[in-house]
Amino acid sequence: MGQQASQYQVPSLMCCTERQDPNKNSPGSNNPIISRTGPAGGYQGGPVPDIAARFDSAVKTKDLPELVKLLSSNHKLGKDVAATQHPWAEQPQTIGALAAVHIAVLANDPVQRNRLRVSGAIPTLVQFLNPSNTRDKIHSAVVALSFLTVDNDDNCKETYRSGALPLLVPMISAQPEGLAFASSSVCRNLFFRSKEAREEFVNLNGIRAMVNLLKMQPNRATDTAYMDGIYETVSNLSDLLLPDCTSNDSGGRLVKRAARDNLVDSIEAVIVQCSDAEIKQEASKLNSTITKYLKISSGAAARSSS
Repeated sequence: MGQQASQYQVPSLMCCTERQDPNKNSPGSNNPIISRTGPAGGYQGGPVPDIAARFDSAVKTKDLPELVKLLSSNHKLGKDVAATQHPWAEQPQTIGALAAVHIAVLANDPVQRNRLRVSGAIPTLVQFLNPSNTRDKIHSAVVALSFLTVDNDDNCKETYRSGALPLLVPMISAQPEGLAFASSSVCRNLFFRSKEAREEFVNLNGIRAMVNLLKMQPNRATDTAYMDGIYETVSNLSDLLLPDCTSNDSGGRLVKRAARDNLVDSIEAVIVQCSDAEIKQEASKLNSTITKYLKISSGAAARSSS
């Protein structure tokens, strides 16, 4: 990108589904994520000093409005840009996708999450989720939104209003596996804070998609990323369904829908097949609450019909 920025490095991102504490604090670490090596101007099609200088300056100064503007850039990156941005996501191929990666990094900071929303990042990132876009844009957007929507009501509302759910729910059934787990967790952040988002998620068959993520593969018990994804999925389903069991908020409709989508059998399989104590505990809690609720609900229905 420019000569003076050729060695610039920024913090890396842990996988957005890496298991966190119960408060779901924002993940992050201090390992390098991007390093630019080689001569300046290493872009497909030749040097583009203006766009390169803009990008390098925006990253160095944390110029959020400028980074948001750069999301629209489709200029191809060259071989001098080495971005190991995430365990599962496609490496950025354009300045726009690379800008999304830097936005994800900045969103580790709760204060920056608000500033990024005010700068207009969220609607453009949601547009990146369109299946007609390239994989690097889609993946970078999911990663960025997974950080932007952590513990931030306003960002969740903005993401939902921008039309994210219909684009995210199909990705819960997509490959790579990390994309599916991460999309599930972004959906959770949205429906956890909004009854309207919860209803839309269910109507989009989101429960069935999440349940399908729970198909245990016991031979992967030492695969940390996979086990963290299973844990997050169980936790996400708990956040969706347990309030319905305890408050009867939707008359049990969500729990009954989950039962029809084979949740009980899937959760019981996780309990039997999984050796991870945290996952077993979370799954057992969900299973116990749901089966108890369904039993009481079934008994009440039988009494009312007699």
